Amino acid sequence: MRPIFRSKPAVVHDLLREQIIRGDYLPGARLVIDEVAAQLGVSQIPVREAIRQLEADGFVDFEPYTGATVTEFSPDLIFEIFALLESLEVICGRRACTCMGEAEVQELTRAVEAMDATVAAPEVWVPETSSSIWRSANSPPRR
Repeated sequence: MRPIFRSKPAVVHDLLREQIIRGDYLPGARLVIDEVAAQLGVSQIPVREAIRQLEADGFVDFEPYTGATVTEFSPDLIFEIFALLESLEVICGRRACTCMGEAEVQELTRAVEAMDATVAAPEVWVPETSSSIWRSANSPPRR
């Protein structure tokens, strides 16, 4: 078995991404290339490349002559993200319904009824419901 090679920019990207997600770098915090390079024991070039990729991913904003800062999220952006996720769920749900057989439809009906009964406590919903919808959405349509 051959070991998987990963470039320094890819490793730095993944490390910085995880640190941003964990909150080690807060929104609005500056990412100083020299400091990050020294902390990670790499040159500035892989850090610069990683920051450019993080900018493309939406984790970092880069301003010429100013540098990189962790992206600040506004309530409007969060609302937009959840609206997009909701739209994707509807599309996947519709697709799943066209691919389900009678047994899957009955299973889904029972799951929805159970969710309706516990609408005030979504943490008790059965996670298998999403999995079964996802599996059905990735199946060929039944005729």
